[in-house]
Amino acid sequence: MHLDHSIRASTERNSPHGKASDAAALAMHTLECLLTQASLCLCVVSPDYSLTLGARSPRLPAITLQFSRTSDANEIVLKPSLYKLAKLFFEEKVDFYGSIECLVEIIFIININSDQKIGFAERLLLTFDNQLKRWLPALARRFESNFHYNLSADAYRLFLDKNMQYTCGKSKGANEPLDVLQTNKFALINSLFEKFTVNSARKHLDIGCGWGGLISYLPQNFGFHSKGLTNSQSQFDTIIKEQGPDKAIFANFLDADSSHTHKFDLITVVGMSEHLVPTNKNRLLSFVHRNLEDNGFVYFQSIAKPNVWIGGDAYRLVQRYVFPGHVLDTRAEMEERFASNGFNVVFAEDGGLDYGRTLRFWADNVNNHFDEIVALIGKKDARIFLMYLYYGSKLFSVGRGSLMRFGLKKKSA
Repeated sequence: MHLDHSIRASTERNSPHGKASDAAALAMHTLECLLTQASLCLCVVSPDYSLTLGARSPRLPAITLQFSRTSDANEIVLKPSLYKLAKLFFEEKVDFYGSIECLVEIIFIININSDQKIGFAERLLLTFDNQLKRWLPALARRFESNFHYNLSADAYRLFLDKNMQYTCGKSKGANEPLDVLQTNKFALINSLFEKFTVNSARKHLDIGCGWGGLISYLPQNFGFHSKGLTNSQSQFDTIIKEQGPDKAIFANFLDADSSHTHKFDLITVVGMSEHLVPTNKNRLLSFVHRNLEDNGFVYFQSIAKPNVWIGGDAYRLVQRYVFPGHVLDTRAEMEERFASNGFNVVFAEDGGLDYGRTLRFWADNVNNHFDEIVALIGKKDARIFLMYLYYGSKLFSVGRGSLMRFGLKKKSA
């Protein structure tokens, strides 16, 4: 399935207009008005009818939603929901055809105007789950997103940069390609390290090292002696195969102390802490503090809860289908956590717009290699990547996502 092909909707017939209740008619009219105001056009095709909503002369080519069941089409038309639409897409009950730009804009409009915020019962369940992980060590050590990172490395190669970075890049100017965004990030880490550290042996530990791109690039380009730490078997196997048996440690950081015989001058934690419950976030920082030289430097990069937060359907989708168990902190909560674990913040910036650009590169690459990725990981997971990367790009690009970069130093004794 490719999003850049289009189909012509058949003549409108048997639409839900005539049989709709007053409430349903109002809901449909509201969606029509929202799309018209945004100058967008949505075509809905079901086995029993086709329907066009929105602007007749849209600013973007129309998007068509083709449903395999009329009941699903009715539900989306009469009570649109990001979560329901995404779930139908993952389950191959709806296909999208037409302009990807239009698709993203319409999904955003639906999400903003129909989002169901996290309610009391959901918050209670999340709190109970976090407490269980605090009380039960076995649960605390379980990495719930492991399945996502253990998918075929060859699939990731098709949409990531040449250094296999599955974290936000760094933009220095317009029109930079994905590879440059990621090497800019590497250069930022090195420049911050050199600014805040002197007379160092450049011993480096990357916690949550992915497929080893950072621990390969820093030694080759900046003279570091790097080692990675990962609890993903697939990623560990890739590093050992490509870089040798001494480049990575396969362990959860909670159990990894016995593997180290020295401290490090640089510790990087890039796109890893989001997967931890609050108790384990503190344990991570304690681990970093113990294994960092007194004059050492920490580069810490993490998605953060933004000031303008969509905490309903977008959060539910990520929790269920992409990164189960992830917990986001605000910038203030992160900085408080750093301070309570013995660190001073010496550098901080929000790279949310950079993450929007990075996600868009990944999404376009998934779309361009969709059939190949399906062959490697299956259609459902390929569709999950496509949806969450495109929609994530939109959220971060309009300030509804935050990506924080921090530089940390140990507090003076």
